[in-house]
Order: sequence, then structure tokens, then C-alpha cells
Amino acid sequence: MLTTLAEKVDPRNAALIVVDWQNDFCLRNAGEGPDSNARPLDGVPEATARLHQIIAEGRKAGLPIIYIATVHGPDVDSEVWIERRRDRDHFRPLEGSWGARLHGGLTPAEDEPVVIKHRWSAFINTELEAALNARGVKSLIMAGTSANGCVEKTALDGFQLDYYVVATDCMATSHPDARSMKEVFSFGAVATADEIIACWSEAGAEKSASRTAAGQV
Repeated sequence: MLTTLAEKVDPRNAALIVVDWQNDFCLRNAGEGPDSNARPLDGVPEATARLHQIIAEGRKAGLPIIYIATVHGPDVDSEVWIERRRDRDHFRPLEGSWGARLHGGLTPAEDEPVVIKHRWSAFINTELEAALNARGVKSLIMAGTSANGCVEKTALDGFQLDYYVVATDCMATSHPDARSMKEVFSFGAVATADEIIACWSEAGAEKSASRTAAGQV
């Protein structure tokens, strides 16, 4: 059982899940595109900076990182989905489009998969669970957009599939005043990127001290 934040974010137990950090969501929803029905996302620049920080430090710590990207199109959108979006100018992000690309200079490493999804939850008809199982993941460190949308839906499904959940401040939301992070992610833990990175730093320092002590014996 993982009871502490340090255990839940330990790279031996956890993976960072970056949900939908794509141009269509981060830019067009910020009012920079043609979608007149877009709800501006709150906190994209700040969250982008924190994402780069936690990804860089996570890589140093050996943390598995998995990116999630939404793709829409006629081959994957059912009539239910089309009916829901009938008042929108277009379906976004479309496969192969600028809008589907990762935003803010995020570039997955060769061993960091990009899981494609077509619904809100990244567990619905995707390879996410197989990717997690292959890496021995027990805990999900959640990041991306939107906090009260696809990130929440993915995190909740993960919790119901028996993964621990840690929500971070590496998120943007379309409803910044609706609910607090602790309310949205009441089924998991909530921590800042700095708090998580501090856990990795402390664990690294302890390992270094142990190796030094062993060498002195």
C-alpha cells in the first residue's frame, strides 16, 4: 500500500500522464482561433512552464512519461458525438492538423509513448492501460487540460481501475472558479510540481548518502 506522497510519486511506482496539451486546446480555447464557442483556458503559460520543469526532473529521476492526445474525425466520431458538437464550427483536433500537435514545445523522448484517444477519458478504447502495465505503474501523476474535463475523467477512470492518483498544478482549466483541485480530485492526492520534485530530490539524496556510507564500510 502506498500511503505517502513520496511513495505515490516514486518513479518505481508512478508515471506522469500529460493529457491533451495540444494547440487546439491550449491556443484556440484561449481565444486565439476561429472557434467562437471556445471557453478560454486559465493558466496555460504558467502550467506549460511547470510541465517543462516536472518533465525534465522526472526524466532525471527515471520516471515513465506518457502523453495523451485527442484526435477527432469521421472514422472515430459516432452520431452521438457529432450531435453533441453540432453547434461547433469544426471538430478539433483533427488528425494530422496543427491543432493536434503538442503545445508549448513539449517533445516526447523515444521511450515516451503518445497514446491517441477519441473520447474524454484516455482509458476508453486506447492502449493506455497496456502501456501502464508494461511499465509496472501503480500511481498516476496527472497533468494537462482541462483539469475539470479530460484530466479529471482520465484520473477518475484510473482510480476505478485501482491506480493511485496524484493531481498536480501542471494543468489548465476552463472553469477556474467552479471547484477547487481538492474537490475535483477528491479521490486522489493533490500536490504541486515543486512538492513532487522535492520528493525525487530527497530520494536521490538518500540514495547518494547510502552509497557513500557503503563505500566507507
